Amino acid sequence: MRELKHFEKVSVKANAIYQGSFEITVDNLAYVHSDLTRFTDPGKFELYLGFDSNAPKLGEWEYQG
Repeated sequence: MRELKHFEKVSVKANAIYQGSFEITVDNLAYVHSDLTRFTDPGKFELYLGFDSNAPKLGEWEYQG
């Protein structure tokens, strides 16, 4: 499942370079479970960065809880 976590609209002039940063916390990876508790499950997470859902994968990591 892919889920949008961060979004920032920026204006970049032609031929300019934009450098930005963001942080993904454990809380950003949490979701509401069937018992209505919200927490992050251990497992593999993948990072995609781009204009749409066809963006290339930039990396992955494993959260162990």
